[in-house]
Amino acid sequence: MKTITFIRHGQSTANAGGITMTHDAIPLSEWGIRQAKADTFKLQPSAIYVSEFVRTHETAKPFCEKLSMSVTVQPLRNELSILR
Repeated sequence: MKTITFIRHGQSTANAGGITMTHDAIPLSEWGIRQAKADTFKLQPSAIYVSEFVRTHETAKPFCEKLSMSVTVQPLRNELSILR
């Protein structure tokens, strides 16, 4: 049986009340970077998928480095937003 685990990106600058910018370019806040670096995932994935958004790449990066894996970008994973 396969297991699919969804992990939301760390806190973004927009979540923390930062400046407005295009939705796909919003980076992680300092706290979000610390969240991404927290070594709490006890997973051995066969693949790691991210959206096109900067914050998803920043969240996945420390985990990917730990496992010597790279991400697969899937545009259909972009979140829906009424801000567009």
